[in-house]
Amino acid sequence: MAEPDLGSVVARLPTSVDLALAVDNGAALRRELGGMPLMLTLATQPRPEAVFEAWSELAGELGMTDAEAFDLLLGRRMIIAGADLQYGDAGDPQWALLSEIDPATERSLREKLGAAPRRIVGGQVVLEFEHGSFLMATSSGRLRCTPGGAFQNTPASTLLLLAPADDRRLFEQLLPLLHCRTPESSLAQLPVGQAVESMRARDAVFFSRLPDAERAPERFVAANIGLVGGAWQVDATLAPAESWLPGVDRESPRAWSPDLLGTLPPNPALVMIGTRDAVREARLWSMPLVGLPLPDPESAGLGSLLGTRSMFAVWLGAGSGQEPEVLMATDTPNLDRLIGPADGYLSSQGAGSDAERSASVVRPPAPGGPGPSALRSVLLRRDSAAAGIESTLNWLYVPEDCEGAEPGAAVREGVAQPGWWVLHYQPRQSAQAAPSAASASAFADLTPRRYLHIGMAEPRAWGERMAALSAGMDPAGETARLLASPFVLPQIWSIRWAVWYDEGGRRISAEVTLDLTPAAAADAK
Repeated sequence: MAEPDLGSVVARLPTSVDLALAVDNGAALRRELGGMPLMLTLATQPRPEAVFEAWSELAGELGMTDAEAFDLLLGRRMIIAGADLQYGDAGDPQWALLSEIDPATERSLREKLGAAPRRIVGGQVVLEFEHGSFLMATSSGRLRCTPGGAFQNTPASTLLLLAPADDRRLFEQLLPLLHCRTPESSLAQLPVGQAVESMRARDAVFFSRLPDAERAPERFVAANIGLVGGAWQVDATLAPAESWLPGVDRESPRAWSPDLLGTLPPNPALVMIGTRDAVREARLWSMPLVGLPLPDPESAGLGSLLGTRSMFAVWLGAGSGQEPEVLMATDTPNLDRLIGPADGYLSSQGAGSDAERSASVVRPPAPGGPGPSALRSVLLRRDSAAAGIESTLNWLYVPEDCEGAEPGAAVREGVAQPGWWVLHYQPRQSAQAAPSAASASAFADLTPRRYLHIGMAEPRAWGERMAALSAGMDPAGETARLLASPFVLPQIWSIRWAVWYDEGGRRISAEVTLDLTPAAAADAK
């Protein structure tokens, strides 16, 4: 686990840094990851061979294996920093490495690489090796912060600063860190540094600045990453909020509780609830995996009648050929205005003649016309290579209490009735599987917030389906084929996420947890 000051150290990097990754106890983390079947599978995939060959060559020159070189050179506290990474930046991208190493390792490194002193910059001796291709500087000390904000500088360790000679400017900007000094202009003076500094420590801290010259010169994403009991946990911050979600009024999302997810049947393979735009985008992205021609009220021109929140859930059956069961729901500020156009749109999706669809739109019949809560249904028929597939599209409208009214009170005349429009795609055979440990109840402990998006997916449940679909994927889709392999998805039990506006409305915060299957987690231990 990272020590508490890891974010503080990153915040003291110079403001020229656009990207940084800081890792504590990398040697222990490498050993823990090395025992996980998931990581072993990923290690067999195509990798940038030049990088690994260069690392193996360096380790060989030091008389070490690749793993030994990693543990000794990068295994304590390490920071990789990059600058000039933005579009339009003059010059090539720059990179530098700061690492805390053992004094004996530092001496061996200098000797075996033939590093020789070439100049003095700001009182610091700068060495060169590989015929002047690389720069190196070292000092006695530790890359740690004291409560007073200075770096600890004791002979218990040695600080190593390394960079290509072409990246001299970033290298020299980082030199003050070798002597417990903070650069005159540091990230701590910017919102990104303040966000990183406030993160609670795990295994790693990451940030990337992605400026938008017109709207947000200091736009960024920062994350705190950790591996706890076989589960990856990530806390992320994106700011400023309006630059990440242009056109969205940051004051409009009101605080609400995700307890509606607890009313769903157990074991969804995918469930999400949040702002209408975010859920629709995620739903459209997932549709190739769902593989069903589901209705899209937005494309039917009904968007102006809908509210701000939506929900989408998918249940997969036991067999790869079985159609999923899908639930979609969207809130509306005025049920009376929505019901007529929505009934007309969905009834047109059914099979058969206009008369047949009209006759089947309400089940059971309601005197004087269907009320909001009456279940409407149409039969869907699609021809397949084997036989026609029959499924049912059901929908109804659920009134909800008006804001400020007593629960269950009648809606006053002239006041619009808010509610939810719920659609249910029901295959011929129910797709719901037996309940599992991962279910929508995982969100029961979430507090009311100004949520943008909440969701959960069970990758292991999608493995067989993705494997069946991967045959038609683009040959260049390496990631898709990797995820579809039977070795990766079955090892991931669930992914849960929650994204919300913070109370100030200037940042978007997120929590993500990726659980490995119990078997994989046990193997990792």
